[in-house]
Amino acid sequence: MPLDPLTQRETQLEHSPEDFELQPVHFDHEADLDTVIVSDIHLGSDVSRSKRLIDLLRMLKFNRLILNGDVFDDLNFNRLTRDDWKFLSFIRKTSNPRKGIDVVWVVGNHDGGVAEILTHLLGVPVHEEYTWEVRGTRCG
Repeated sequence: MPLDPLTQRETQLEHSPEDFELQPVHFDHEADLDTVIVSDIHLGSDVSRSKRLIDLLRMLKFNRLILNGDVFDDLNFNRLTRDDWKFLSFIRKTSNPRKGIDVVWVVGNHDGGVAEILTHLLGVPVHEEYTWEVRGTRCG
């Protein structure tokens, strides 16, 4: 019987804690979610894990993706890696209206100046604040 993700993580951490983030993410079932919220991606920084994030998002089925601030680390696009550019392409494709997925960008303190430009390139609306409703409950 396959291990659940938490047990798998604990087992991996026992063997190689420094390599945990390099291990693939596995689910025993398709995750069907209303909203996925991701924050502090910091594209262009050494701490960004854009490839891991794409891998995770591809495994999930969701109706709404909220990029909750600090998508970019700064305005220096020369620092973006190939994986960072792939992440931006993934967001552009995900935000295509034919997909039926709402992609929302809530601007963070590191996103200043970038958000207005990229909202047009990525097709993603940018908000200072964002609220939504799930099964009659207001969130945000």
